[in-house]
Amino acid sequence: MTAFNAIRKAGIRAGGRVAVFGIGGLGHLAVQFAAALGYETVAIARGGDREQRARDLGAHEYIDSAAQAPGATLKELGAPTSSSTPPPPPLLPTSCSRASPHTGSSPSSASTPGP
Repeated sequence: MTAFNAIRKAGIRAGGRVAVFGIGGLGHLAVQFAAALGYETVAIARGGDREQRARDLGAHEYIDSAAQAPGATLKELGAPTSSSTPPPPPLLPTSCSRASPHTGSSPSSASTPGP
């Protein structure tokens, strides 16, 4: 569902271009979904040995990231070189305190009560 929802929610017009980075893991599903939904699908992976597999999955184009810069190649194909989706929110706050949640002091400066 992750790969499908990413493509579905990207706001790409019908017949638009979708680039999928990596065709292992969920990437092979993303290539299939994008192709089945009618998008011009570009698969990007490392090594020429994966090209046939990507095309078998439905990719219209294949970019070997070990042989050429994917961004430059996508630009040559006429694709925008930035994402159409906003970046996700940060997983952690930008300022993390190392203070102890109970005392507000760092663990190394905490004193232990005497006998």
